[in-house]
Amino acid sequence: ICQQGDLFSTASPTSAPTPAPTQVPTSAPTQVPTVVPIVVPTSVPTFPRCSSSYTYIADLGCVKLSSSSLSWDDAEAACNADNGWLVRIESASANTNLYNYIKTVFTWNAWYNGPWIGLNDKDTEGVYKWSKDGSTASVLLWRTGQPDDSNGIADCVTMTGNGLWNDWECTDTQQYICQQGDLFSTASPTSAPT
Repeated sequence: ICQQGDLFSTASPTSAPTPAPTQVPTSAPTQVPTVVPIVVPTSVPTFPRCSSSYTYIADLGCVKLSSSSLSWDDAEAACNADNGWLVRIESASANTNLYNYIKTVFTWNAWYNGPWIGLNDKDTEGVYKWSKDGSTASVLLWRTGQPDDSNGIADCVTMTGNGLWNDWECTDTQQYICQQGDLFSTASPTSAPT
């Protein structure tokens, strides 16, 4: 909000006040001031809240660690049947937030033997895509020495004991992480226009 002119007299307290103008305006101003909202980008869910079996993870959405162990393909089908998909992780912060949650509900019995995520290179070796929509991963958070395509058949990805990723044989059975709801960067006004 900008202001021109002074609302208060600049005369010293000992001087007489300035007389008010004798002429009164005959028309209203031609322009009405408007308030323009300040737009601040935020990450907010595009869904009202997580269902009871899912947990909200910042920068990610709603996730659930399965209680059963399945092959990667069967895990993907189970997530789809639950109106979700194998988790898609698109930033280091989302991965850290997810790992900080998963390590409270999952125990690794070997560094590589972690839950499935939705990443794989089943179509083309070395080209990692997300199962949700087939998009190529823009962020790859591999554990040191990975991916190694162990035995030439490691095409699906697990979260390892330090939160980073490992390529693993898709037919092996692991617990898995399902996701529901997407996060999009949205613009929310901080004040409503009048």
